Amino acid sequence: AEYPASLSCLYKMGKTYAGCAPTNNATYKAVGGSRAIALVLAYDNPTALADLQYFASFFGFAAPKFTKVIANGNGSCVTPPYNSGWALESSLDTQWSFAMAPKARIILVEACSNSYADLMYAEQIAEQQVNLYGGGEVSNSWSSGEFSTESSDWDWVFRSNWTSGKPVKFLFSAGDAGIGPQYPSVSPWVV
Repeated sequence: AEYPASLSCLYKMGKTYAGCAPTNNATYKAVGGSRAIALVLAYDNPTALADLQYFASFFGFAAPKFTKVIANGNGSCVTPPYNSGWALESSLDTQWSFAMAPKARIILVEACSNSYADLMYAEQIAEQQVNLYGGGEVSNSWSSGEFSTESSDWDWVFRSNWTSGKPVKFLFSAGDAGIGPQYPSVSPWVV
């Protein structure tokens, strides 16, 4: 198992990492992250803040700066329904983003569902939220198989932020299946 200290050593996070040993009991901790990291996920995780606070306390971090935003302005829901699988992913993403950048504002943006319409709306809300804190990244642990209209249907969501002069970096997982590329990770407008 990895711990925040061992992962921060492995990924060379923070101001000084020379000589740290990537072991579970390494004393090195990440110190970076003074801007914002938004995480876009579907459905509601009602225990996200409590889970993150416990994680921070367990590993000896200061209290996290955390904001939860429900991306419901498109009228899809008032509060997203609970989904245990997405809630687990949500907790995992918020905790480890915080561990790698404990000074960053962690923003959980919850989409009303896992439909493209709701997730892409949440991407736009995440970009707005990150810009409220002076910039940063939007991190995503979701993807789907490619489809013929992906670029014309959805790339504008990621491309539009490049015109502002202060682009927000959108980060996407390539998928868990390991069989072929996944969208949006294959978009030229994301990392």
